[in-house]
Amino acid sequence: MDHFQGVTPEERWKNEFLNEQRRQTQLLEQIAQLLNEKGKPKRGKCGDKHGNE
Repeated sequence: MDHFQGVTPEERWKNEFLNEQRRQTQLLEQIAQLLNEKGKPKRGKCGDKHGNE
């Protein structure tokens, strides 16, 4: 969604800038989610489900 009408070159530039900022925010949120999932311990790789090897 564009915030500015986009009639003038400046308004078109501002719309492109805002869209780029939105995209960067989405990507940073995705990275944060991936890092959060990566930091969680997973069961089953070492030992049984109770943590015993």
